[in-house]
Amino acid sequence: MRGRRLGGKTGGSEESERYKRILMKQIKALNNHLPQRRASLKQLTKNPEIKLKTRKGEEFTINKEEIKEISEIIPERYWETLKLPIYIEINRKHAKGTYKISGKYACKVVAELLDKEIDENKEELFIYRPEVIELRRKLKTTTEYMFAARI
Repeated sequence: MRGRRLGGKTGGSEESERYKRILMKQIKALNNHLPQRRASLKQLTKNPEIKLKTRKGEEFTINKEEIKEISEIIPERYWETLKLPIYIEINRKHAKGTYKISGKYACKVVAELLDKEIDENKEELFIYRPEVIELRRKLKTTTEYMFAARI
């Protein structure tokens, strides 16, 4: 009878799928503050008045000074590639107090602002709580927390 549950189902896969769906729904709710679509740095430099909509339907505005600061870090030919806001990923799979930045140009911006040395082609950057505080102080509207989970 090992591996069997009441009702003759094996392995608990149906229950496991149910928990995954519930978890994904909760994570989606935690990320309702994020924009439905991010804007490229190029779009924002051309029109800094762009208002993005959050997944909740609220307006999301990005500060012009932050756009200017980021545009001075990233060469213009890559402005279309960098999407804003930059996501600061919170994930339980990372050690406590560890956050992840993804994307070559997002990593470049964050490393520059935090005065960190990184490989120019690096696609991921891990930062720690004190650095996140400093980053959020410098880029209040062009960075956002994003919750993620490995399922």
